[in-house]
Amino acid sequence: MTLAKSSLSDLCALVTDGTHDTPKTVPEGIPLIKGKDISKGYVDFSACDFISEKDHRKIIKRSKAERGDTLFANIGNSLGDVAFVDTDTAFSIKNLALFKPDPTTTDPRYLFYLLRSPVVQRPLLAQKAGAAQPFLGLGALRTFQVVHHSELETQQRIATILGAYDDLIEVNRRRVAVLEEMARGLFEEWFVRFRYPGHEEVPVVDTSDGPLPEGWHLSSVGQECKVVLGGTPSRKRAEYWGGEVPWLNSGKANDLRVISASENITELGLQKSSAKMMPQGATIIAITGATLGQVSILTEPMCGNQSLAGVWDETGTNNEYIHRYIQSRIEEMIARASGGAQQHINKGIVEGFVYRAPPRSLLSAYLSAAQPMGSLIGDLLKANARLANSRDLLLPRLISGQLSVEAAERQLENAA
Repeated sequence: MTLAKSSLSDLCALVTDGTHDTPKTVPEGIPLIKGKDISKGYVDFSACDFISEKDHRKIIKRSKAERGDTLFANIGNSLGDVAFVDTDTAFSIKNLALFKPDPTTTDPRYLFYLLRSPVVQRPLLAQKAGAAQPFLGLGALRTFQVVHHSELETQQRIATILGAYDDLIEVNRRRVAVLEEMARGLFEEWFVRFRYPGHEEVPVVDTSDGPLPEGWHLSSVGQECKVVLGGTPSRKRAEYWGGEVPWLNSGKANDLRVISASENITELGLQKSSAKMMPQGATIIAITGATLGQVSILTEPMCGNQSLAGVWDETGTNNEYIHRYIQSRIEEMIARASGGAQQHINKGIVEGFVYRAPPRSLLSAYLSAAQPMGSLIGDLLKANARLANSRDLLLPRLISGQLSVEAAERQLENAA
């Protein structure tokens, strides 16, 4: 194993960047990929903008992204995010640097992991300029010196090891996406469109909450569920923080399922604040701020801050239904929010919100299908967190040469 030191431009056939203009977006066209679309290490087309073919051709004269390239966010809040181009889909880039590896000296995926490694990221990001809008210019990127493995074979072995972790994560991510689509679809089919098994034999009646199949009844979330608000221990008291109690900020409501805490507080911090423990299976709702209306579900008992409400069935049996029900009707709950510039869903709104209670036999049939899917989604998310942690521990040690390729290959076998 031989390490060498080179500039990034020495490892690449081309280092350039995308447009800094703002081309007009169109409903359908060529994807325009920005920093927000590469935060997970791959190019995410799910929420990107689109531009015309004409604007695309103009942009790719300077920066045509192709399979095997690495994208690097070199401006704004996404600064330092990296993605490997593993697609043949045509797209343009904005406010992203583009690294095209020299195939005679540099393995494409090794370059991606090199740029992603904290061994490179920390000193590189230390060179950023700009206050309100931090950036790294092309000159700084091209001349930046990196220590790297000089033999292509070693680079390829390292890329294979780290790539195997990412491949396992991607398989799990796709399984999660399929399961989530199935679970949402099942709920909507049975409880929104009312096409559940045997629905043909059940008449629909008018209620104060719209048409409902006969045998259902209307209640309120507060009557059917436990509802709590969170709290934050004083930041001035060190003895309240860093303990064993998992605590969430409202940003965690963005997670598909909450598998880990934002921070930990102590038992004393829990007792001396308004924070309250919520059980596994509790639904959390972001009730104010930028995350207003985001809904998630806990895979472990946790507590949260004052911008979160927790809702759960105290018998512990109906939580999957509660989660999907609130998720499906959250816009109606938001419509009742109070406040001007800072809207707020108070506890009374949550407790008073209408609750459609299906017959017990139908609910049981739904839960027998939905709960295993929910549990598997949570297990896969936790597995991905463990895989990502293992990869992230290996990455700097492999890139720096502290860990041998042989030792990393053995670790991979155990992880697989």
